[in-house]
Amino acid sequence: MRKMFPGWRLMHNGMNISKDERPRYFEIAELSVGGRALRVLPDLIYENTNTGARIIVEVKHSYMTIPTNLWPNIWGQLWCYSQMTDIKISPNVTVVGEVWGDMTYHRRGDRHVYLRASVRRDPRAAAFDRFFRILFNIYRGA
Repeated sequence: MRKMFPGWRLMHNGMNISKDERPRYFEIAELSVGGRALRVLPDLIYENTNTGARIIVEVKHSYMTIPTNLWPNIWGQLWCYSQMTDIKISPNVTVVGEVWGDMTYHRRGDRHVYLRASVRRDPRAAAFDRFFRILFNIYRGA
């Protein structure tokens, strides 16, 4: 992968937390609920060390029917993550929602995990930002 995508590094992995390891939550002071900063735990954050660009990935596992634009909760989470200080100073940000599934083949008992959907967005696009900023303010009671 490093040969195919030079300059990209995994900056944060919120998925592989062992039982002995505490999650590394991030606080977003600008997004407060009840006077307390929102605490978030993104699944994956990648950084391009050459350009400073960031990619935030939210991973879900589901057998539900997937709308072409995924579910709004994924985009709401990703919008919140894009408000993190380290992300906001990045020159370019992409958010990606992924939905995975798995299937066991009964003849051999092999379990296969597969990507069912992957959609990306620019969280800084005016319509995207406006919609989720309004939704967040409704959620927090502002």
